[in-house]
Amino acid sequence: MAGVVTGVGARVRRFRPGDEVFGATNPFQGGAFAEFASLPEGALAVKPPALSFEQAAALPITGLAALYSLRELGEIHQGARVLIYGSSGSAGLFAVQLGKQLGGHVTGVCGTDGVELCKHLGADVVLDYRSGPVTLHGPYDIVVDFSGHFGFEAARHHMAEHGRFIDPSPTVPQFLGAKIANPFRSQKDLMLQTESKSEDLEYLASLVESGKLKVTIAKSFPIAQALQAFALQEQGGVVGKIVVTIP
Repeated sequence: MAGVVTGVGARVRRFRPGDEVFGATNPFQGGAFAEFASLPEGALAVKPPALSFEQAAALPITGLAALYSLRELGEIHQGARVLIYGSSGSAGLFAVQLGKQLGGHVTGVCGTDGVELCKHLGADVVLDYRSGPVTLHGPYDIVVDFSGHFGFEAARHHMAEHGRFIDPSPTVPQFLGAKIANPFRSQKDLMLQTESKSEDLEYLASLVESGKLKVTIAKSFPIAQALQAFALQEQGGVVGKIVVTIP
């Protein structure tokens, strides 16, 4: 979400009414599809003037998901081989760019419509799953599945001995199974939990301002057409981020 501060609590020190900010609500609670939202100040950052409200709103959830997947969970290092499944979605496009920024060799897997954009944003290799069976050339140190169609059991055959697999949306059995098995295997199956933190929002915004990170908006819908926005998201194959605007 992105908007203008209308009021602050007595102990808030970083913001005041009139400030333009962006951030994210708790993903398990939601609340951003509204004229007003209440957040802790640590979940917000000042919106840079160079970013539109639409760009700022498109940055937090998927940008942070990409950052945490690679930096915290993937423990990316210089020269790390990174595989991003679903590389043309919003999180995938951020992951391609951040993977390069953080020193990785990035391979993306996406549909035909996203191939050229992934290449343009820095992916070293882009594989089109719509053109036929995907041939992977691992082993990969980090595998991130933003597609929801490439699980740990399939990925592990293409991972390095101490490779790390990041799953943004595991089922409860998958999560519990991974927690039990991870201590006994060198390859790790890790669940992504995204939390909006001011310092990380500011880091992402600084990359956008400096031209090192591009925000790709697939389409913008007014709130009255939110159902159409969800329908477009659910049909799959969207290149970039869908934004909903509230007058």
